[in-house]
Amino acid sequence: MATNDRELGRIGHSALAAADSSASGRKSPVGKAVPGTDEVCPNRFDSPLSLARIRELARIAADSAPFECCGLVLPDGLRRCRNVANRRLRKTSFAFSAADAVFLAENATNGEILAIYHSHPASPADWSVRDERDAWFGGHPLYSRVARIIVGCRSGIPYEVAAYGFVADGWRQIWRVSVSEP
Repeated sequence: MATNDRELGRIGHSALAAADSSASGRKSPVGKAVPGTDEVCPNRFDSPLSLARIRELARIAADSAPFECCGLVLPDGLRRCRNVANRRLRKTSFAFSAADAVFLAENATNGEILAIYHSHPASPADWSVRDERDAWFGGHPLYSRVARIIVGCRSGIPYEVAAYGFVADGWRQIWRVSVSEP
């Protein structure tokens, strides 16, 4: 079973389908945060990851080109996940395997997962429309305590890494760094 961020909500947050998704004064039209998870993203990513970890992410992105890479940033390293999205979609999207999705669902709230990472093989590390859509489920932020890291590439060559976190009412860039060599 292939699973992307949006589908992870069905695994990790199945109760959200019945939750209230009213706007509650938010600027975003997608609804209010899930009770108990509406806090600001923990500031573990106030500053970039170590240079070694950023280079490791860049190498993974370069090795995966022309397809998106995906995985998880853990306190003690990276969990590289296989992109199981349909082959024709892998250049612009990713999906976790069922095992990786279950691991994420079981560990997203206990501090064992700091971030979900993926690459944009032919575009900047900007938060895309697809990233925004996939970061919400049932009008609620999906895994709001887990940052998102994107590796931006030109023709499969990484040149920047950016982190995004859920802050107050939406996903916002936390930091961005240039990468000179993978």
